[in-house]
Amino acid sequence: MRAAAVWMIAAVCGLATFAASMVTRAPKLVDSRGNPVRPLMRTMAASGMLPRDIPALLEFITQSPEHLRARYWLALRYTWSGRTAEAREAWRAAADLVPRLIELEPQGRRAPFAHFVLGEARRELGEHDGGLGAYEASLRMYGAVLERRPQDATVIYYMAWCCHRMGDQIGAGKYWRLVEELEAEAGERGDADSFYRLAAARAMLGKTDAALGAVDALLKRGFNDRLMLGAAEEFAALREEPRFRAALTRMEEQEQSGPPPPAAAF
Repeated sequence: MRAAAVWMIAAVCGLATFAASMVTRAPKLVDSRGNPVRPLMRTMAASGMLPRDIPALLEFITQSPEHLRARYWLALRYTWSGRTAEAREAWRAAADLVPRLIELEPQGRRAPFAHFVLGEARRELGEHDGGLGAYEASLRMYGAVLERRPQDATVIYYMAWCCHRMGDQIGAGKYWRLVEELEAEAGERGDADSFYRLAAARAMLGKTDAALGAVDALLKRGFNDRLMLGAAEEFAALREEPRFRAALTRMEEQEQSGPPPPAAAF
């Protein structure tokens, strides 16, 4: 996202497809490399696009303080960047937001993701007992969604993560295999999100060579978030693989040759 975030997940999961341009007004911020960041507008939230750079993401949250995916994305990026204190603050803000959203829509379409985020936040904050119940609720709700949408790989992706977090590796393996099956069937028709989930599922299943092949396909589809690929938990088993390290090096070289797209789907 994580995913995927998301991904894990983006969302999970909406974690990987990138847009080169969303708005056209004059820039108000610069990112961590000094590149202009275009101002954030409501159309970005409506489209599901979220800024990648932390300063721009903070501005987005200022405009949309109850945008849970944005707060989750911020917490992940702080975590991946090793900014521990800021990450804890971001995870706490996400955890505090979830009960209000669930109270408004206890069975709404955002409820499964909200419970998942609560689980992730409590896990990162060391509140493991509370996190377990949140994962259980998320898994149950996503299971109900899956009955209506049995081919939804994003839903299955989150179910795999819920099982993984709950220590149910048999259940997690079942769902990772389903993600792999669905995304492999999509083949060349798949977008970056699809290949992100495919690579993640194969990595989590221990299929190193197949996962590396999916990473190569992911990069060919324009994915260029080096921080996400290099730090996301689902790819931990690939980090010492020469092919994976070479892919990260290529991404770094591309970053140095020009600014990245200002927004990422999540």
